[in-house]
Amino acid sequence: MKKTLVMLILLLIGPVLAAQQIVMKDLNPLIGEWQGRLTYLDYSSQQEVAIPVNLLVERKNNKMLIFKYIYPKEPKANSKTTIKVGGNTLNGRNIVGKSYNNNYLMVVTEGSGRDDGKMARFTFTYQISASFFSMRKDVEIDGEQFMRNRYDFSR
Repeated sequence: MKKTLVMLILLLIGPVLAAQQIVMKDLNPLIGEWQGRLTYLDYSSQQEVAIPVNLLVERKNNKMLIFKYIYPKEPKANSKTTIKVGGNTLNGRNIVGKSYNNNYLMVVTEGSGRDDGKMARFTFTYQISASFFSMRKDVEIDGEQFMRNRYDFSR
């Protein structure tokens, strides 16, 4: 009886768990060059600021992508980061949502860390298609939630 119950539970939740996983194939549309802007909440003024940014995405291997950010008006801010794909995690954060909407993939991850020196809860929302890509970082500190930054790219 216990084995039957366990098998039934696995059959019911298996597709749900698989739906929350991500594989490199899901991220293939990201590879290449993008143009866009970064909108962020300025720490000092608490106002949103937008600046142009370009992005080059390259595949490092079957588990990693390299994101190269190029800021045309602020070259000292140029940076590079590695994004890790790990089944039910993306870049070390748990995937809490994955869906396909209007020809794009939406992935939502959550994690915790520090923001402006305070412990915070982060929610990252990725929208991925062949022609549009956005990444949004929302922060929750002491029950207050706000957008910290958002990248919007197209090609």
